[in-house]
Amino acid sequence: MGGSLPAVDRVADDQRPVPLRGLLPAMIILVDGCACAEQVAAAASAAPDGVQVVSVAAGRKVTPAPPVGGPVRALADPAGELRAALHLPAQAGAAPALLVDRAGTVVRVLPELGAAADYRGDLIRLGG
Repeated sequence: MGGSLPAVDRVADDQRPVPLRGLLPAMIILVDGCACAEQVAAAASAAPDGVQVVSVAAGRKVTPAPPVGGPVRALADPAGELRAALHLPAQAGAAPALLVDRAGTVVRVLPELGAAADYRGDLIRLGG
């Protein structure tokens, strides 16, 4: 993709703003409209040390992170700014994901989060 991650803040469960750029490198998964806890947990398990997995849900309510599979930072997107800035329309049952390097460059967009084997190499490169 090559574009930059928009400089937007998301909201944590305590309603405090969290700058996405402060969490890089990261895999950012847009989870609104999808029951995808297993896929998010698989992504967290596949992420090497130093690569943050971030789930972002629409609205003010933070969708809880999966209890297994590794650390996930769960955030909310009250105004839908992130999805709109990335031109990723919501699709029922789909969770798109962004792989973003330390500089804020979106290195890959996954239109739908699939098997961890499909993006494991990208995660390793982000952590390198």
